[in-house]
Amino acid sequence: MHQENFQFFVGIDLGRWLHVASVADSSGELFAERGFAHSYEGLAETVDWLVELAQHDTGRIAVGIEVPHGPVVETLLQRGIAVFAINPKKLDRFRCRYAVSGANDDRRDAFVLADTLRTDRPRFQRLSLPPPEIIALKELLSARDQLIKHHVALSSQIRDLLVRCWPHLLTLAPRNRALDSFFCELLELFFHADRTHDLQLKSIQDLLKKHHIRRVKTDQILVTLQKPPFRVAPGTIAATSLHTRLLVQQLLLVWRQRRDSDQYLERWFKQAQLTSERKMPTDAAILASFPGVGAFVLASVFAYAHDAIRLRNLVALRNLGGIAPVTKQSGKRRQVLMRRARSQPLNYALHHWAHMAVLRDTHFKLHY
Repeated sequence: MHQENFQFFVGIDLGRWLHVASVADSSGELFAERGFAHSYEGLAETVDWLVELAQHDTGRIAVGIEVPHGPVVETLLQRGIAVFAINPKKLDRFRCRYAVSGANDDRRDAFVLADTLRTDRPRFQRLSLPPPEIIALKELLSARDQLIKHHVALSSQIRDLLVRCWPHLLTLAPRNRALDSFFCELLELFFHADRTHDLQLKSIQDLLKKHHIRRVKTDQILVTLQKPPFRVAPGTIAATSLHTRLLVQQLLLVWRQRRDSDQYLERWFKQAQLTSERKMPTDAAILASFPGVGAFVLASVFAYAHDAIRLRNLVALRNLGGIAPVTKQSGKRRQVLMRRARSQPLNYALHHWAHMAVLRDTHFKLHY
C-alpha cells in the first residue's frame, strides 16, 4: 500500500497500564488525541474511535508504534489497520526534531511517532500477523528457554547445598552445570525420610537401568552414599536436607517439562519436513537438509525469522541473526564490529547450527 493512501497517521505510546494515541492528518497537524487503558474495553473503544475518524475506511489509517508485538498490535492488525514499527533508538533521534532540549512525555512521544510515520515511513517496518503455528512455536521456544534457565539455576543451588554438607555426593553427578534426572532421583532417595528402606541394592540397580547410566557402578554409589556428612552446627543437616529435597522436587518437575517440550519440537520437526501438496520440498525440508540443523535450530529460524524466510530476504536474515558485521569508516579509520542489534534467540540458534555442523560434517570441519 502506498503512502498516498494514508490520510490519518497515528502514533501510540505504550505504557504499562495506560497508553496514549495521537492522530496527525496529512499536513502534520494534530487532529485528535486520547488516552486509553490497557484493557479489552479500552483497546476496543480506541480502535472503534480510529475507525470512525477514518469514516470506516481502515485503509486510510497508518499506526506507528515502538513495540512490534503484543495485544495492541495484534488487535489493530486484525481490524485491517496498517501498523508500522520503529526502533526506539531511531525514535530517540527523531525526537530531537521536536524538542532540542530532549524533553519528552507520553503525549509528545505519541505525536512524534505519528508525524515521523507521515514524513519518514520508509524508516518504519510494516508488520503482519504471523501464522498461528509460528506464534505457538515462538511461545514454546520462549517457555523452553525459561525452563533451561530454571534447570541451570536449580542445579547450581543444589550443588551449593551439597558442598555445604555432602560434597562427596557430587562425585556421582554429571560434570556439566545442569544435573540430570538420574542424579536428582538418586538424591530424592537419599534425602527421603525412610532412607534405610529406599537405599537398597535393588533400588540403585533399578535406577541405573531406568536411566541407562554406565558412568558409575552400583557398589560405588552405595559406598558414596554411606559416607558421613561434615560435622556442622546442630540443626544444619536437617534444615539443609529439607531444603535440598524441595529443590530436587522442583528440578525433577522442570526436567519433565523440558523433556516434554523437546518431544513436541521433535514431532514438529518431522511434520514440518513433509512434502507439500505440490510435491515440492517445503522450506523446512530444505533447511533441515543442511548439516547441523535439528529441531531446535529449525524451529528458532522459523519462529524468529519467519518473514525473512518467507520473502527470501537473506540480508534481513543475516542482520536479524547478528551474522552480518557492522562497518564504521571515516577517513583513514575503518572498524568492523560484531552486530549487537540482533535477535538473541536467533543468534544463539545460528551459533549452535554452526557448532553442530563443524562437529558432524567433514567439509565444515576441514573449512573451520
